[in-house]
Amino acid sequence: MARRLEPRDLSRVRWLSDVQVTPDGGRIACVETRLDDAADGLRSRILVLDASDGRVLGSSGDAGSADHTPRWSPDGGRLAFIAIRGGPGQAWLAEAQGHQEHPIPD
Repeated sequence: MARRLEPRDLSRVRWLSDVQVTPDGGRIACVETRLDDAADGLRSRILVLDASDGRVLGSSGDAGSADHTPRWSPDGGRLAFIAIRGGPGQAWLAEAQGHQEHPIPD
């Protein structure tokens, strides 16, 4: 017999939103959001997926980040997004696979 859904189960649920496909259709960036019981709030990161098989190629942030609004460069070589990491939101840039991210200087 299946057990009932309990409030603690919600921390295991992941929501995907703001799906962005590269101009060549090869990669997908999206926001993965989850509940963070320890912080009593939501956390989010950017996932970069292979469009052909859904494999995760990279991700942004760490356990305490709140990253959102991914947008590909016209050539699909870079990914810009907004990151909230202990301060106000700031624009960040990552290489196409979601690695080597850094803030965009003001």
